[in-house]
Amino acid sequence: MSKELPVEFLDLTGGVNQEVPASQIEDNQVAMAVNFRPRPPEIIQRGGLRRLFTYTAENGGAEPVRGLTMQLRNGERGLVVLGQTHASWFRLNYALEIRMGRLSATNDLEPWSIASWNEVLFVARKADGLKILEFGPDFVGDAGAEAPEMPLTVSETGDPGPQIATTEYTYVYAFQDSRTGFTTSHSDASNVLTSTGKQVKLENFEAPPSERFDKYVLYRTLPDGTSQWLLIDTIDIADVPYIDNIPLEQQGELAEEHNDPPVDHARSVIAFGGRLWIHDGRLVYPSGLLNPESFPADDALEVGQVDAEEIVEIVAGRDRVLVGKRNSIWSITGTGSTSWDIRLVDGEHGVISRRSMFEQNGLFIWASDDDWYASDGMTPGIPLSGIGHKKLRPYFLERDLMKTVLAVPIPGSEGALLGLESIVTLSEVEQ
Repeated sequence: MSKELPVEFLDLTGGVNQEVPASQIEDNQVAMAVNFRPRPPEIIQRGGLRRLFTYTAENGGAEPVRGLTMQLRNGERGLVVLGQTHASWFRLNYALEIRMGRLSATNDLEPWSIASWNEVLFVARKADGLKILEFGPDFVGDAGAEAPEMPLTVSETGDPGPQIATTEYTYVYAFQDSRTGFTTSHSDASNVLTSTGKQVKLENFEAPPSERFDKYVLYRTLPDGTSQWLLIDTIDIADVPYIDNIPLEQQGELAEEHNDPPVDHARSVIAFGGRLWIHDGRLVYPSGLLNPESFPADDALEVGQVDAEEIVEIVAGRDRVLVGKRNSIWSITGTGSTSWDIRLVDGEHGVISRRSMFEQNGLFIWASDDDWYASDGMTPGIPLSGIGHKKLRPYFLERDLMKTVLAVPIPGSEGALLGLESIVTLSEVEQ
């Protein structure tokens, strides 16, 4: 039986061109791309996605797609397309596009790092830092926020209240996003109020930094005059000024002191152990437990800091976070600041490019200088070309060293898409 020759597409860098008749497109373009598979001497269409479209942003410009992920919006499953600067949510049949808005002002071409948290998305890359996308109502903007700068002004009303007479009180407040539950650090203290047993009026609230913050969280000191503030109420942004008539026994938890926003230029984001994790190339930052936008500076983790190497990528596994540095791999296990355990996994094969490391079915895969490597997260990596993946090696050795290497696991399978620009063609790969 004669061997069928592979079909090669050597140059489709011109992309999809639907602006002119198909007969007039350039040699490196296609008039339409569909989901197909080669069957020499022809190609046949497969089921599933029927059309590969060019993403057009709301300003009318075509943008390269820098990230894709599935996400619910008002209970409906759809596809989020992250462009170079804009983002959209598409109903699965593409009959409806919801433009999310401007995601970035940098025009950077680096792919986005993406992590899902309940019904919101967090995305990150070096040029833009950590961003949040909320759905229905829709919002795109910076993750986290600083505490209010403006302290409250408090004064007594003429109506009797539960406050204890002759006691001094102060108040603080914070912004809250009720959809994620994120609450900022609290403001500076209000003026000191010496109580005569009356209700207290709170005013002079600072406007939230964006429309996603729909609540104020209010705190009051105890009658003993300590500097600790305890919760008295959470109110809608529109419900100010506020009259405090809350009895002592109804005060709740302490105000958060250190719900710090994420560091600038967060390069990657993952979800692990009830926390979001980011890194800035130097340190790894776990968020507060179940508080994905709070990154206390004191909780930052040093990973192999002696070598002064750059952290390239972080990946979440089943029981650990793997940290890929330029020439080494490290693991982080534990559940909190008293139990974090940081250990060297591989001191010889680091990660060469952001977005070139992933976890699939308990196995960590990454691109190093000479091969793709695999590890269980506890033992040094094994080259994939040495365990039955010899077809990858010619592509890898002939890659363009100036280009980003990508690795994306395929959901629901044991496979992955490995992307690298290479001068090797399919017919030259060892069979």
